[in-house]
This record gives sequence, structure tokens and C-alpha cells, in this order.
Amino acid sequence: MKAAQHISDLRQMEVSDLDARLKEVRTELFNLRFQAATGQLENHRQIRMVRHQIAQVLTVIQGRQLGLEEMIAQAPDSAVAPRTKPRRGRAGAAEAEAAEGAAETATETDVPEATAATETEASEAAKPAGDATEKESK
Repeated sequence: MKAAQHISDLRQMEVSDLDARLKEVRTELFNLRFQAATGQLENHRQIRMVRHQIAQVLTVIQGRQLGLEEMIAQAPDSAVAPRTKPRRGRAGAAEAEAAEGAAETATETDVPEATAATETEASEAAKPAGDATEKESK
């Protein structure tokens, strides 16, 4: 939940604070890259974490520029809730197949009229094509 708390903290910051945070994190990335080049960096994962923080700050800034922050504030919590990772292995695959099967069953039973209409249209579309081939063969 650390990342979710970090994002909520960023969303509460002012634009000037976000710009200062962005400059601070970019400076940190520069220093980490310098340490990596000189062989002094102990944990290479830090570079990835700092790049991720830069992306989060830029995302919040971009969202403010586009006016998305107001939409997020108005949305219900379920619409903004973080996604859960899909389960790996056979159990996750079986659940995914069951969900797909249920979706296919629902669409087949929900729209029987549309299927009948498309079959009629298909047969009507085939008739003129058959007439044209008969005229050509004569």
C-alpha cells in the first residue's frame, strides 16, 4: 500500500510542490546513475524505484493539466480502486475460462432476435449474387 499512499500524497500537493518534487527526484536519479557508472551503487533496484517515482509525479501533473483530478475526486471508490493481480497457475486459468464461458452464454441468450435478423439478411444477400452468376453463365 506504500505506492497508493504515495500517489494520494502527490495528489494533495500543490503544483509548485510537485515541480519541486520532480526536480528533487530527477536529481536523485542523476546521482544514482553517476554512482552506477563509477561502481559505487549498492542496490541497482533504486534506479528503477526512482524512475517509477518520476513517472508518478509526471502522471499527477499531466492529470491536473487535463482536468482528470476532478473526475477522480467525483468517481466512486470502486472505480478508482487499485487492480488486483490475476492469479497464476491452473486455478487462475480455470477462473478466466469460466468467466469467458459465462460471457459467451450470456450474449447467446440475450440477443436471439439479432441472430435471426442476420441470418435473414445473409440469405437475402446471397440471392442477388446467385442471380448474377446465373445471368453470366447463360
